[in-house]
Amino acid sequence: MGLVMAASLVTDASSQVAAAMLVLVPSLWLQATCRPYSLPKANAVESLSLMALVVTATVSLVYLRAQGGAEAVAQLEAQPQQPWVDVAVTAVLIATNALVLSLAACAV
Repeated sequence: MGLVMAASLVTDASSQVAAAMLVLVPSLWLQATCRPYSLPKANAVESLSLMALVVTATVSLVYLRAQGGAEAVAQLEAQPQQPWVDVAVTAVLIATNALVLSLAACAV
């Protein structure tokens, strides 16, 4: 719920990612500290999924800033200069999240 609120209340892309980080990092800390599930595997899967979200948000924010912010990204969409970078970053993020999904499926 916090992620949806962060995304809907803030309109700038980099601010949305930063707001998501303000929700995800404390969630990860609370998960690691409190371990709310009785099964250790469930706690591990939850922690792993939160870590994947933190990594995804961090990479997205760094990539957005490296491109010059939301305005520069909008201008680059008209004339992509290095499409292989977009493909590489997207592939890494998809692979990271697919790995977490497969580990979660194996743990259950």
